[in-house]
Amino acid sequence: MECEPSDRLRYGKPSGRFSCDCGFAYVRTGPDSSPEDRFRIGRIISVGQVWEDKLKQLWEDSSLSFSEIGRRLGVDPLTVRRHAARLELSLTRSDKELKPLTPATQLKGEAVSAAWENKRLRCRSKWLSAMKQGRKITLKALRGKLPREYAWLLQYDSEWLDGHKPCPQRRNLPASSVDWKRRDAEYAAAVRAEASRLREVPGRPVRVTRTAIGRALGAVTLLRQKIHKMPLTAQVLSNVVETREQYAVRRVCRAADLYWSEGVLPREWQLVESKCL
Repeated sequence: MECEPSDRLRYGKPSGRFSCDCGFAYVRTGPDSSPEDRFRIGRIISVGQVWEDKLKQLWEDSSLSFSEIGRRLGVDPLTVRRHAARLELSLTRSDKELKPLTPATQLKGEAVSAAWENKRLRCRSKWLSAMKQGRKITLKALRGKLPREYAWLLQYDSEWLDGHKPCPQRRNLPASSVDWKRRDAEYAAAVRAEASRLREVPGRPVRVTRTAIGRALGAVTLLRQKIHKMPLTAQVLSNVVETREQYAVRRVCRAADLYWSEGVLPREWQLVESKCL
């Protein structure tokens, strides 16, 4: 089995054409999510001469039903009928004359291929015409104007569509009016002061974290998303934020101070289980 990778993506995923010396060929979309996917068959392009010869052999055995033939060939009964019609096999089986398949259930032939090509030409023509009518038209506007044509081209003619899209328009964004150097200095001082305040909060100790500081200053989002623009503030935060171990030590020291103020000499287990922690 040989694989010929495709140059274009299908629904944003890589695809390839797999073919065998027997003539069997199919297209499969990746990437593989498990080792079993290596043996998964996608859209069949050609069943091959070996498969067709086997169908002819089984078709001559009138004792076999369509379901049994399909089971042996790995397809459903309707597919058996379709390929039998394509190969112009006899419609007489078990002394019964089979009804021909309707055009809707037959395999795609030249008529269907011609209709598909006409569809592609119409979609391309409408797309190009809409692009010419508005030189500054955007892709979003085109999609809204021709939703069906866009969907069809995206699925069946994506390579052509990629080469015939409006150029993205550049927008003149206003220059930032924020004085980040000044803001950095202000927040660095505010962060340092707030960290000191959190350490001295009466009652149960409060851990000094980035979120606690940001919430007190009303700047949680700023300290998360814009901290790269405030290096001084970032440095102060790294110095004042407590780790779990530092916070635990401060809680134990706080409990020891409370016992000492009451004139009580606590044991280790009393410090650990103290309610003030």
